[in-house]
Amino acid sequence: MKRSRLQKLYSWKNKSYRKPLIISGARQVGKTWIMQEFGKTAFDKLAYINFESSKRLQNMFVDDVSIPRILTALQLETGVKIDKDTLIVFDDI
Repeated sequence: MKRSRLQKLYSWKNKSYRKPLIISGARQVGKTWIMQEFGKTAFDKLAYINFESSKRLQNMFVDDVSIPRILTALQLETGVKIDKDTLIVFDDI
């Protein structure tokens, strides 16, 4: 199961044009774990944001959707400099 899921994620990563990936499913089945594992092995950096535990970011997209402002907020929250080689994971949205 683990290899199968990771292989699908690697296939997504290797597409020349890829859209944002949404992973949905039941609670407590390993969605967060597989994304963190994928981020560590397939990307240079991983910026993991849990909206349930980060009260500051819960309203980040409400008023101003300026990309530079959002990236700055994510970098401050995670401590990760976000660039093209960074996987950004939004959890518990």
